Amino acid sequence: MAMTNSVLLWILLMVWLVPFALFILLQIFLCRKENKWLGLILPAISFLGSLVFLLQATNVRAMILSFLVSNIGTVVYLLIYVGIRRKKKKNSDMDQMKIKDL
Repeated sequence: MAMTNSVLLWILLMVWLVPFALFILLQIFLCRKENKWLGLILPAISFLGSLVFLLQATNVRAMILSFLVSNIGTVVYLLIYVGIRRKKKKNSDMDQMKIKDL
């Protein structure tokens, strides 16, 4: 029996979404650590990976398009990083205010 296009599409989608979801969970875990540099590991790796796609492009339009598409993960990781670090700083400031109030 031949697989239909929709089944192949679902398989391809799962092959990409499951690892991406796991990497997002890893990014959240790394951003919650005290060391702020740990949260920048995945965005850096993602950006360096996008440079590989950039080098494989054959013309300027393809270079720009491949750079933009391959950096979607970098932007997502950086947004997670900024959101978690901002929340962490806000909580730290609140804790310091509570200590001063005592």
